[in-house]
Amino acid sequence: MQAGEIYLVFTSRLRDLGLDYVVTGSVASSSYGEPRFTHDIDLVLMLPRGSVEALWKAFPVEEFYCPPVEVLRAETERDLGGHFNLVHHDSGFKADVYLARGDELTAWAMDHARDIE
Repeated sequence: MQAGEIYLVFTSRLRDLGLDYVVTGSVASSSYGEPRFTHDIDLVLMLPRGSVEALWKAFPVEEFYCPPVEVLRAETERDLGGHFNLVHHDSGFKADVYLARGDELTAWAMDHARDIE
């Protein structure tokens, strides 16, 4: 997998689940400005409480570090959105996942999200 494609190990699974997300941080800045590669990806994710178990199953323990379902549920209960990490074992690539909770900026970002090939 090319360095520019490594983030697909996370985003393709979120897309398969039908979850809305936006990419932020160095991956986004590299797409729109100065290239930077920090060996992680920052994601803002809309994670309905009913999708927690599906998310957990999409990142199996044999391939990823993913917090236990109970932790994921607790993070979805936070008023302003929670946070957790996913780590791909083979590459060591990490996703910092920030849960969105309907603020105006996140709503705008989700409305204007687009795929970048």
